[in-house]
Amino acid sequence: VWPRRGREKRPGDVLFWHRRETRFFDVPFTHWAVYVGNVGVWDDALGIYRWVNEYDPWDRCVECVAHLWGAPDPDESSEDDGRNRDMDENASCVLTPLAEVGEDPRCGNAKYDELFVPLRISEIMDRCKLAVDQAFYEGRYGGYCVRANNCEHFATWARYGNRMSEQI
Repeated sequence: VWPRRGREKRPGDVLFWHRRETRFFDVPFTHWAVYVGNVGVWDDALGIYRWVNEYDPWDRCVECVAHLWGAPDPDESSEDDGRNRDMDENASCVLTPLAEVGEDPRCGNAKYDELFVPLRISEIMDRCKLAVDQAFYEGRYGGYCVRANNCEHFATWARYGNRMSEQI
C-alpha cells in the first residue's frame, strides 16, 4: 500500500495502480507513474497542469505525478466511458494531480529497488521535467506501445535509468 508503513512518499518514488482492461479482453494490469510532489499548477491558457514557477502562489499547487498517459476525451464524464487513458496509443508524458489518476496507489519502489540503484532525486525530477515539458521521452523512445513503451517503461526510466516492464 502507499505510502509504505514508516516511510513518507518522496519525489522520485514510483507508484502503480491496479487496473482492468475490459474493452477488448478481460485482463488485469498496472498503471505506473513517478511521484513528483506538490509541484503542479493548473494553467488556464494552456489547459493543462504545468510545473509551478516562482510567480505562482503556493496555495494553488497540487500533489502530482509524471506519467505516460492519454489525453481525456473532451466530453469525458467518467472513467467508464469506453476509453482507457492508460493504454491510449496517443499517450504522452504529462503532469497530473495524484487524485485524478486513481485511488489507492501502491508503492512500486520495492519491486525494483532491490534490482537497481535509484538515481538521485534531482536527476529523477530533471528526467520528469524534460519528458513533460520538452517531450524528450517520446522523442527518444517513440510513441506509446503496450509491449515496448508503456507507462512502466517511463517510470523505470525516470527512477533508474533503465526502461523495463515486467508486467508485459
